Amino acid sequence: MAQTICSICVYTVEMLTALAFFSKNYAKRFDSNFLVWLVGLCLFIPASFLFNILNNEIYNLTLSFLINLLFCLICFRIPVSAALIQCVLLDALMFSTELITIFVLS
Repeated sequence: MAQTICSICVYTVEMLTALAFFSKNYAKRFDSNFLVWLVGLCLFIPASFLFNILNNEIYNLTLSFLINLLFCLICFRIPVSAALIQCVLLDALMFSTELITIFVLS
């Protein structure tokens, strides 16, 4: 149970990081921040449950990349090629912060 709650918190922080990352460089498709948050939470929280089931770092990196890609394509006006590059950079950033978080919490 504690691992699930921790995973949800980590993925929510990742969603906020992605939101800040993409908001700085690209315009949102929705006027309402609530819709962007809702889409983000609907993508990232199920991903945290899936990570708990799979519990593999390779799947986590792949899943994180795909979720960020979906999030930026759904919520932001960004070309696909730029989205792919930005998501690779963001995935590297998130993986490093995730390792730090796991190290601190263990």
